[in-house]
Amino acid sequence: MESCDPEEIAISDFSLYELAVLLDRGRIKVSQPAGTVLGEIASRITLVPLDAAIALEATRLPLSHGDPFDRVIVATARKYRLPLITRDNMIVGSKLVKTIW
Repeated sequence: MESCDPEEIAISDFSLYELAVLLDRGRIKVSQPAGTVLGEIASRITLVPLDAAIALEATRLPLSHGDPFDRVIVATARKYRLPLITRDNMIVGSKLVKTIW
């Protein structure tokens, strides 16, 4: 990721919300206030909005769990034909989207 231009990196806006939840619950530790970190992320990369097609695709994915964050993230990557940076074994093993890690 460090070698990419910021314009080449995109995340689902749902991912930004998931990060906010993880920061709020203390599951991710950062040295700056959570709002600052989230603002920096949002200003440096492309946020892909949730739309009707992604929402519908997310409900129909053959994933073995119902995590709405994972489902929306995978559906977003599929819609835009983008590789997904993840180490989530369930997503990697599903082969629903190209993964990097």
